[in-house]
Amino acid sequence: INLAITYDNIKDVKNLNNSFYYLNKTKELSKKNISLKLSNIYSMNSGFANYYNTDLKYNFIKSKEYYLKNLKVSLKEKDTNVIVSSYLNLGELYIREKKDSAIYFLKKSLIFSSKLNRKIADSYRNISIFYLENNDKELALNFIDKSINNLYEEKLDLNTVKYKKLFLSSLKQKIEILIHKYENSNRIENLVDANKTVKKASRLIDIIQNDNLTENKSKLFWRVEASEVYLNGVYISYLLKNPESVFSFMEKNKALLLTKSIAKNTQQNNLPKNIAEKNNDFKKNILNLENKIFKTEGKEKQDILQDSLFNVKQVYEKYRDSIKIVYPRYFKNKLNIEQIKLSEVQKNLNKNEIVISYIWNKLNGTKELAFGLVIKNNKSKIFKIDSIDVLRTNIKTYKKLISKPFETKRQKKEFQKVSHVLYKQLFPDKETRNLLINKNVTILPDGDLQSIPFEALIKSENTFDYLLHSNNISYDYSMSFLKYNHKLNRKTSNNYVGYSPVSFQNLKLENLNNSEKEVIAIQEEIGGTILLNDDAKKNHFLKESNTSKVIHLATHADATKKPWIAFSDKKLELHELYTYKNNADLVVLSACNTSLGEIVVGEGVLSLARGFFYSGAKSVVSSLWNVNDKSTSFIMTGFYKNLKSGETKVQALTNAKRAYLNKHFLSEKSPYYWSSFVLIGDTGPIDLSSNNFIFITILFILIIGLFYLKKKIEI
Repeated sequence: INLAITYDNIKDVKNLNNSFYYLNKTKELSKKNISLKLSNIYSMNSGFANYYNTDLKYNFIKSKEYYLKNLKVSLKEKDTNVIVSSYLNLGELYIREKKDSAIYFLKKSLIFSSKLNRKIADSYRNISIFYLENNDKELALNFIDKSINNLYEEKLDLNTVKYKKLFLSSLKQKIEILIHKYENSNRIENLVDANKTVKKASRLIDIIQNDNLTENKSKLFWRVEASEVYLNGVYISYLLKNPESVFSFMEKNKALLLTKSIAKNTQQNNLPKNIAEKNNDFKKNILNLENKIFKTEGKEKQDILQDSLFNVKQVYEKYRDSIKIVYPRYFKNKLNIEQIKLSEVQKNLNKNEIVISYIWNKLNGTKELAFGLVIKNNKSKIFKIDSIDVLRTNIKTYKKLISKPFETKRQKKEFQKVSHVLYKQLFPDKETRNLLINKNVTILPDGDLQSIPFEALIKSENTFDYLLHSNNISYDYSMSFLKYNHKLNRKTSNNYVGYSPVSFQNLKLENLNNSEKEVIAIQEEIGGTILLNDDAKKNHFLKESNTSKVIHLATHADATKKPWIAFSDKKLELHELYTYKNNADLVVLSACNTSLGEIVVGEGVLSLARGFFYSGAKSVVSSLWNVNDKSTSFIMTGFYKNLKSGETKVQALTNAKRAYLNKHFLSEKSPYYWSSFVLIGDTGPIDLSSNNFIFITILFILIIGLFYLKKKIEI
């Protein structure tokens, strides 16, 4: 039963099937004259009912059958808790079927739940849902307020809320009702009330996210829950014409876990070296086991690994408990990640810079909305993107056409059209487009926008007037992340380390013959160290690359659900970056798909690029599709030449792309060849002056000084 419940809580197809397997095992035992406890019977019935009430396995008849079985037994036994749960579950099931009988079951649940505050609140919440579904917004609002009042007294601190998840659901429900009321009546007081409720929900989410959640899945779950609240906040702030509030909610919606993880890594530096290393070894072991479980086929083998993982986590918890006693200050320190304000962003922008932030998600799980915010040093402007289905289709076509060279005039024309239409959708009015002219633009993308290059958008119909021609474009996760990451202290002794495996032992990957020329040409420009062929090993990278200001990886990579990047002997997988440390001002991933990965709502893309930020990078150049190694070599060599001459990172990369376009013709000018690489993070210049030169200069000055001092003494 407990196995069934645990698997059910994970809710994906594989684990729902595991839950069903153990429920049937329990059912078999009950038929073999093995007497089950009443609590086991309740759990088994509700397990089957819940299984048939999921989106993946939905069956109204079977789900109802098992809920009714529990109701029958609990009424006989006068078990109030199960009676209320059964009526509630039946009410929710009938709401799903849009049947009026739902209200009968929900009101019955109220009769029996007089002393069960949580159940009363849940009953009121579901009654509110029923009335909203039936378009009676006044009754819906009345009952959701009753639900909220049963969980929380206004005068108390939000930390005192006992059932936080249910309370958040009720707050979200109230926001939805108030938005519906506003859309029907245009009464501003509904928006004002909705805005207050969103702020309360946002504060509650801050409390939940600071409650020392340890499991990554728990953290990601709450990021998804939070994202809906933040989208509501953006929508309401847009209607209230409040750009400061729009920006605040957009920032909350982006890369919080990444920023916190980097802060935690930095905080760990305050522990003694042996403690920090042992802590890191535990994390490495846990991540390796999780990765093995993902890759292993066969339930028995997976179960053995799951047991090992559980045991390691148990030991790790005991270890953490023991060092908490010795180093209490390290564990008591809260990770206060200060969210940057719109006014601060504007203050730090010069007249040639703008930031454009996007948010794109489902509102209350149904209607999709997308908004943008343009930020200039002396003004800001909110816009709404219409026709989301059309936008998604256009992005799909754009990605398909851009990820290979143009082979026909038809493909070229089709790309021209879709690229221009996308440009007009993503910058939907004349004022916004005018604000872009000749600016350095930082894009904070969301949703499907995280996988497209904005620089290849076409500004004028029937031309190839790319945004690249007039704008230097970079990307970032959030402005709060950029601020925090920028101020980290990074110390290096080597300008550059370049890795070019060229060929790959036992990895069944194609040779990359141009990559060797690429890293050699870069070394000729800026000095440093290069590792070629068999010397470009994974272990060298993990142990030695943390001393370099620039790390360049010219190799193969992949952006599957478990991204990896290849060295000559082995693949480095994304999870390994979470226990690796670098101090790089710039990491260049001159490989395929290094900006792609699983998109997590409210957090971003779990890509190799993100992994390098996690491990310490200040900025990352990464790719959005399978790159061509010849054009890559041209662009990368130009990029480093530009950096050496003193250009900023964003200028250096953009000018290298422009140079490529100027020197190539026909299909070689296809965006496929030049627009895959994007700059994420800090855009400033890099000091690539030689440390040896500085050392020699200082030594020379000291020798001259000693010489004059000696002369003075002799005199």
